[in-house]
Amino acid sequence: MEDANAARQWQELADSTLASLRSAEDVSDVRETEMLVLAEVLSSGLVPETSLEDAVEYVFQERHNDESTKLLTEQYKERIGKLRERLNQVVDSKTSARIELAERL
Repeated sequence: MEDANAARQWQELADSTLASLRSAEDVSDVRETEMLVLAEVLSSGLVPETSLEDAVEYVFQERHNDESTKLLTEQYKERIGKLRERLNQVVDSKTSARIELAERL
């Protein structure tokens, strides 16, 4: 099991590398920046072989969170749109039924 101190060391390296890349360059290509950070962290020798997956997840977590948020937002909007459409159909149907009933009376 990985020592918490060792994990903290490579996480701090990832954070500082990302911060320096963001301040030094145009960060329009997020994927390239992530790959540079990952290469720096993995080449440092601070990440034990048993924690490689953790290091990759750590480096990609911000984009993963952003993409997950975007996906959930899109799904929510789509679902709300379908619910709104169906609700309008129900209201229109009831309105038509009321008008027909009023005309028969």
